[in-house]
Amino acid sequence: MRRQKCHGQRTAELGSQYGPSHKWTCDRRSLTSKAHDDDPKITTGTVVVEQQQQQQQQQQQQQQQQQQQQQQQQQQQQQQQQQQQRSVVGKFNKWWRKKAILNILKNLLTFELKFATESCFQNEQTL
Repeated sequence: MRRQKCHGQRTAELGSQYGPSHKWTCDRRSLTSKAHDDDPKITTGTVVVEQQQQQQQQQQQQQQQQQQQQQQQQQQQQQQQQQQQRSVVGKFNKWWRKKAILNILKNLLTFELKFATESCFQNEQTL
């Protein structure tokens, strides 16, 4: 479709210069004239199309790079969150262990105090 458009444009633009019976051929790379192959006006339509295609490819590459960067950032954020969760869990576990140890010590001390007071009380009664 682009080639036909180029062909129509070039025929209209150069029709008055070369005459309506002048033959134009649409090539894959460029629009060329059988009589005037080195005319720079002829290839301008194709050059514009190629530049547009290159720009589109560059934009697609940039979008892909941006998507990759976003994915990497998301992965880094997930890793940071996991590390934070691990550290919080680790701190909680340490706190829980300390609390359990302190409770055990408290229970032992209260038991020893009760035992000591009872034995003192019994000793006083026997005296």
